[in-house]
Amino acid sequence: MQIYFIRHGDPDYQNDCLTPAGHEQAKKLAAEIEKFGIQEFYSSPMGRAQQTAAYSAEKLGLSVKILPWLHELMWGEKLGDAKSRQSPWTKNDIMMAKRHCYPEGDSWKTDELMQDDQIVGEVEEKCRELDAWLKLRGFERQGQLYKVIEPAEGYTRPEKIAFVCHGGTCSALISYLLDMSFWQVIAHMGFDLTSVTRIDFPEAPALEGETEIYRAARLGFHNDTTHLR
Repeated sequence: MQIYFIRHGDPDYQNDCLTPAGHEQAKKLAAEIEKFGIQEFYSSPMGRAQQTAAYSAEKLGLSVKILPWLHELMWGEKLGDAKSRQSPWTKNDIMMAKRHCYPEGDSWKTDELMQDDQIVGEVEEKCRELDAWLKLRGFERQGQLYKVIEPAEGYTRPEKIAFVCHGGTCSALISYLLDMSFWQVIAHMGFDLTSVTRIDFPEAPALEGETEIYRAARLGFHNDTTHLR
């Protein structure tokens, strides 16, 4: 199985839609989308993601299915009226400038800059939703790996699918699939507008005497924007 994570085009955040430049980016992506062989298209419910997905799905003759949990991450104080509405990238810049480092492992969740920030629960919830979605389709998370199981009744194991979503959502889900810290991805991996990132679940037969098959998610490629050149 391959999952293609696609970030939306240039956004008008206030109106949750694409700008004219964003529409052009999405059209350029659609012009080359066939090379990926995508068979199913899923989108965040947010307007800028749906508009981006629509061009490519139409090119492929596919419908766009909405997954609510592909919505962009929410950040800021849980109770509203936040002390800080800073994004994780802004907070990472602060860490780089003042500490010259970032939190290791899961320690970002209890970092003083994250106090009462709803993004902690947001990241955890998205990862739970992803696991539930994959289990229905025959991949059950066990530790660092995914065990290959029979798909639930009415479901099949997909081969190539696309998730059209957001920079924060890509960071949360890809870090989880690769068994990396969320903050490592925030610090080291960017997701440019309409970029494509592929995660693979490579096939590997069970060893002799073994009946169970496990797969480790691997990074196929990251942040491909060749369609914009």
